[in-house]
Amino acid sequence: MQAPNMGPAGLTLVIVKKALLQAIQNLVPSMSDYRIYDSHNSMFNTPPVFSIYVAMLNLRWLKEMGGVKQAEQKNIAKANLLYDAIDRSNCFYGLADKADRSRMNITFKMYNRERETEFC
Repeated sequence: MQAPNMGPAGLTLVIVKKALLQAIQNLVPSMSDYRIYDSHNSMFNTPPVFSIYVAMLNLRWLKEMGGVKQAEQKNIAKANLLYDAIDRSNCFYGLADKADRSRMNITFKMYNRERETEFC
């Protein structure tokens, strides 16, 4: 499965065992030291409130859809539908080899480059 975006830029979700945090021996900058975030209940820096809110909405939506597995199956079906249409088309062709096709960024072009502006 390809990694989806959980929300807009500015949000990082870190899941780590506390025992691993205590085992860190290297000095790292405070912004990258998750021990500091842990000791401040994740409030070491001003939280990106909008990004957190959007992530919450996204996670609720994902849960309502049936979870990650269900979303993956739906996205596979949508991508296959689009790729099948491109593969059958006399107007379009895919740019990626079939084995390397993305389900998130479907790239294609028109055989007749002069009609691309009209298409767009």
